[in-house]
Amino acid sequence: MMQHYRSNHPNHVHQLVASVSKHYYAGKDGLLKYQDKPFETSLAKLVGASRSHMVIYSLRDHYSKLFYAEVGFGPGMPSMRAFLARAWRPKPDQPDLPLCGVPELMLIPKTAQAAFPDVVTDIEHMGVGLVDVASGFQSGIQDINTVENSIGHYIGKPIDQVVSYLPTLSGWRAKYKKSTKEKSKADVWREHVPAIRLLPKSWAETPAAEPV
Repeated sequence: MMQHYRSNHPNHVHQLVASVSKHYYAGKDGLLKYQDKPFETSLAKLVGASRSHMVIYSLRDHYSKLFYAEVGFGPGMPSMRAFLARAWRPKPDQPDLPLCGVPELMLIPKTAQAAFPDVVTDIEHMGVGLVDVASGFQSGIQDINTVENSIGHYIGKPIDQVVSYLPTLSGWRAKYKKSTKEKSKADVWREHVPAIRLLPKSWAETPAAEPV
């Protein structure tokens, strides 16, 4: 088991994170709700949960720190295979987010591997290696926190508005610069990415956050 890891270029290592929101859920009226006391629901317990919890999926390129995120709502988990198809495909409709292509290696926490064993097998069949690390998911968790901290203004609004907003958030974060002298994450990705390996056509894509 690796204690530390590094990436050499964009699309060398991608981090996949799936997490049940600690605070957000869909009300019976179809509107986004917020509970101040954190939920203790996990991916493993999502199907039997009494609420329609929000689930956050995030894929991050470790080198450039670009990330692509989506949200869905329980009780069924959104399709992880479809999420990865959208994360890895070229995005001509999102010019600010150049992230696309299959990585050489992936970091997937044990909780996500247990929740999506078929997808993990499919990833390995594509020749993508799984890196077993003791720690290092702080950056992926940071993306989850970014999502949670960015949707407060959607409380009380239809959940489909939240679902539609997430790709926009990923694009905005990709082009963000702290100063005019700094390169954006999108700039770093474009300047250093090698040949892009596109996703096989056998990976079917379905609408965003479709329950399974």
